[in-house]
Amino acid sequence: MLFQKALRAGDTRVKLYAVFQGLREEGFDQSEVLTTEFIRRCQKALHVEEKPDRQAIQKLLKTGMSLGVFLSEVGWYEDAEKILATSYKLCNTREPDDCRIASKFLTRLLHLRTANCKFDSAKDTFREAVDVASKMTSKNELDINMAVLYGEKCGLLFALSDYEEGYKCSMKALQKIGPGLPMKAVIDILRNGSKACVVKRKFKKAELLIKQAMFLSKQHFGCDHPKYADTLIDYGYYLLNVDAINLSVKVYKEAFRTRFYVFGYNNLHVATAHEDLGYALYVHEYSTGNFDEARYHAERAISIITKLFPDDHLLLASSKRVKALILEEIAIDTPIRQKEEEILKEAQELHLASLDLARKSFGENNVQTAKTLWKFRSAFINP
Repeated sequence: MLFQKALRAGDTRVKLYAVFQGLREEGFDQSEVLTTEFIRRCQKALHVEEKPDRQAIQKLLKTGMSLGVFLSEVGWYEDAEKILATSYKLCNTREPDDCRIASKFLTRLLHLRTANCKFDSAKDTFREAVDVASKMTSKNELDINMAVLYGEKCGLLFALSDYEEGYKCSMKALQKIGPGLPMKAVIDILRNGSKACVVKRKFKKAELLIKQAMFLSKQHFGCDHPKYADTLIDYGYYLLNVDAINLSVKVYKEAFRTRFYVFGYNNLHVATAHEDLGYALYVHEYSTGNFDEARYHAERAISIITKLFPDDHLLLASSKRVKALILEEIAIDTPIRQKEEEILKEAQELHLASLDLARKSFGENNVQTAKTLWKFRSAFINP
């Protein structure tokens, strides 16, 4: 099915997403094969006794950037990180000309490590990226790099629940948008800025930013592209927070359809779309009590992430929390006492698992840990 989708897709990159995902679901891990071979070639280039072949290094850097970014966009974070980190080692940051490409590798690593919940590594990557960018001789290149870096740091701070600093970074990134900045970077800066404004309750500004991001992504990439789906996810987040629940569900469903169309079944981006849609449906069905669809999407999110990541990965925390909230509501409407207790026991286990993951990743003094603990206590300690 994915191969048929790939052939129908108009965008060459979207075709490749579908082909690679299709191969993986058929048992052919092309990502691992390509990563292993690329790293072997880089290590060979790094360990030559004579002076390294500059032309060969430049070719490897170009390949590393293309392959690393591609695997990152597909959601295969571990292989993408290996390729980008290995490529960065090839850069000579003592040379101003190499600082430009080195900065790009570090920026992609910052985005990747944030998405993969490697927050300490992401912080170190940001500091290193700023240091490398400061060596650039062109002010225009420096501004472009700092715009992207501030936008990515906003994403990192948002994930860490440091909303005040995240908002400040988003404003710095927006101020530095200018000529030469890639369109994908502009869209991501607008998206991160919108989310930062939502949590600061600056809803008019948030709406303006996310609608601009949607317009640009639709104009430049089309409605069937993952980048447009990304903007829809963030628009759905904005709508949920302004209580436009019905529209939010519609938007999340459209985003899910696009991601599923491109990536198929067992993909991280599809899993997060399942989770977002599941939560929106949970809020939407408060009045009806019909949580079957919401439960399905939450369970699919957990199932996919469990297949792709270790059992203790932080990405499981939010999907388990969403399912726990849904199960609590289902239990309320269950007439059989024994069945109700079974459902509540499962919800309790999910809440505790989510809380444990949050504590390990964020510590006790964090908004995410506090929110998880509050929801658990509200449901089971102070009913």
